[in-house]
Amino acid sequence: MRSLLLPISLISLISLSFFTSSCENEERQKAKQKRLDEDNFFADLDRSTSLSSLENELADSHTNFARSFANDPIPWQKWDRSLLEKASSSQSPIMALVGSSLRGDSRQLGRILSANPKIRNFITEFFVCTLVDAHEFPEMALLSHHLSRERGILATLPTIIWLSHEGSPLSWIPLAQADINDLEVIIQSSTMMIQDTWESFSDYAITDSRNKHQKRQLQIDQLPDELDEQIDRNELFRRSTRHLNSLYSPSDRNFDDNSKLIPTSRIELLSIGSQSQQLTAEVRAQCLRAAQELGQTLMQEACKDHLEGTYFFARRAESWVLPIFSKTVSSQARIAHMFLHIGGVLEEPEFVNEGRSLLSKIESEWLASSISSCSPSQKLNEPQGFIWKLSDLETLLSEDELSLAVAAFLIKKDGNIPLEVDPTANSVGLNSLSRRVPLKTVAKQLNRPLTEVQNSLKLISKKLLKHREDGTQYEEESTFSLSDLALILKAKITLATLTRDPVDIQSACVSAEQILKNYKAPEKGLSRLPFHKHFTPARCIDYANCSNAFLLLYQTSLDEKWLTHGLELLDEGITKLKADNGLLSEISESEWVIPLRNYGFTMTLGESSLGVLDLSLNRAWAITGDEKYREILKTQHRALLPSTLKSPTLHTDYLASCALGNTPLLALVSGTSDSSVRKEFLKILNSPKHLPFLSIRAAKLGDGVNQGTTAKTKTEVTLTRDGKTLGRATSPSALKKLLSKIISGK
Repeated sequence: MRSLLLPISLISLISLSFFTSSCENEERQKAKQKRLDEDNFFADLDRSTSLSSLENELADSHTNFARSFANDPIPWQKWDRSLLEKASSSQSPIMALVGSSLRGDSRQLGRILSANPKIRNFITEFFVCTLVDAHEFPEMALLSHHLSRERGILATLPTIIWLSHEGSPLSWIPLAQADINDLEVIIQSSTMMIQDTWESFSDYAITDSRNKHQKRQLQIDQLPDELDEQIDRNELFRRSTRHLNSLYSPSDRNFDDNSKLIPTSRIELLSIGSQSQQLTAEVRAQCLRAAQELGQTLMQEACKDHLEGTYFFARRAESWVLPIFSKTVSSQARIAHMFLHIGGVLEEPEFVNEGRSLLSKIESEWLASSISSCSPSQKLNEPQGFIWKLSDLETLLSEDELSLAVAAFLIKKDGNIPLEVDPTANSVGLNSLSRRVPLKTVAKQLNRPLTEVQNSLKLISKKLLKHREDGTQYEEESTFSLSDLALILKAKITLATLTRDPVDIQSACVSAEQILKNYKAPEKGLSRLPFHKHFTPARCIDYANCSNAFLLLYQTSLDEKWLTHGLELLDEGITKLKADNGLLSEISESEWVIPLRNYGFTMTLGESSLGVLDLSLNRAWAITGDEKYREILKTQHRALLPSTLKSPTLHTDYLASCALGNTPLLALVSGTSDSSVRKEFLKILNSPKHLPFLSIRAAKLGDGVNQGTTAKTKTEVTLTRDGKTLGRATSPSALKKLLSKIISGK
């Protein structure tokens, strides 16, 4: 019996151990499942949408760039708030390709994602895929800048941002000029990481991205503490303009910084500084020289397309010899305005003619053909397009033509692109076209008459341009934003102030009417894109550029309707975009897809919403005396002061507003509208030498001008500040003397 009991006892013990072990495993499984449930944000929700049911929605998009993705096999969704609902109902994260029609990189990336089955399947099976056109939604370019800065890298487009169903960024990566061979690895490793985290720890992924995004918003929203040193606008303008001037290097005719955008507003600020008595005579002379040399450099170097006379929108290096070959109508308008401005200050007909020529091309080519931007879609360093091999030129030109092209464009056998601006030698043996050598010198070198050289060079340019057009495929955008047209209007107004030609004034007025007709929707307000096609609420930069242009048009004409429109647009922007901290954000909260209030503080992306807006607010306060404008000006000064002191090159549009001073210098103009003297007064007041320092308004009965008589009895200009009269002028010569005394101190 004992021998039998032992096995039975052993069996019972083994069974008991097995039962106990099973219970423990079951408990562990329950605990594990509980942890998984806790990590699963969607545990109690039903998946009601399948990603496979999504279809490409971009066929009726509002820009050419977005529509170019409409036939991709990737089911690209429109960028709107419905994305969040789709992500939530499918329990999937969002993959947003933030791109632009510029450079062709963004569209090329879209084609690669679609053409590679491995990548395409990976992203379509796991993400709600969406395309964001930065031309329509510029705030997303600003977000890309913020995200890139967090990782200490340069903000570039295209950028891919992965988002939670709440719109909080999970991860992001800029992919501009990414190597095609590396792209599959980059996309796959990134998506696998996000997929693993999302599936295993969705609660963590969502709450962590939400918390980080809230901190990001607090950092953006937070106004800096008051500085120990209180610096007013006059002092900020003086100190920063002097600093900007010191950054200019006469040896290479460039600024000592890393900005790759064409610095039009910096050149304008230097020309403004050259007229201000706040700077010493030496600094003013240096400012004048820098503005003149930089203007000449732009006209001579590779940022100008010497084959057709327009300008590229940016450069790829700190030198001027490697431009980014894309062109935008807004960059043409900015450059045209800059040339007209500095031409007026320097009294240089060459600059004025360059600005006028650009405006003419904008009218006859860009607007007439509905082209707002244009980029080559192939690899930019390929020869026979924008940069050239001498051997290729030899096949296109005759021997005489080649000798002229080599002399005029500084062509070299081994290329003329320095290694310091092309360290990877991507452009070795290639030549960028420049025109630093005067044609008189070229004619003398070749022993040819100047007229012959000029005519031959025109024929050579036509040949090379035709060759480029025949061999280059372009990505073109036909949708004009409100800011595009406002910048064109601003350039037209500046031309009209210089010429006082009724034709130029009428052209500016027609452009203003077109903006109101196509971008100001009844009851809805201002639209960023033409509202007849689609109403897209205007961004802060649109309100800033448009109100600024209308107020300038009022000061040029003293037609009250332009003042009315300018103030209405400015007030609408304040009503829709003013945040709790007193600043105007880029878009209203009702338009958010990503829950972020963003501001255009700096010119990192070529525009500073708050800087341009400051000009509008400053003139509105001067003209109306309304304190609400002054309060926003105070808030903006407090917000922008620390970063402006640190890096004035990124705030030059704001510094241009600071030139108006702590309290406005206001010119009150009386007299009838048909008075020739009054017209001459307006030409003098609106001159680029004077306008940056004052605002202009038609005199009214309550102003106390003309010794209590009606404001239209006598033609004169009264200059006031803080309600005090600084002087009166009844003749153009007297006005020039008075302005020189107050502004330049001469």
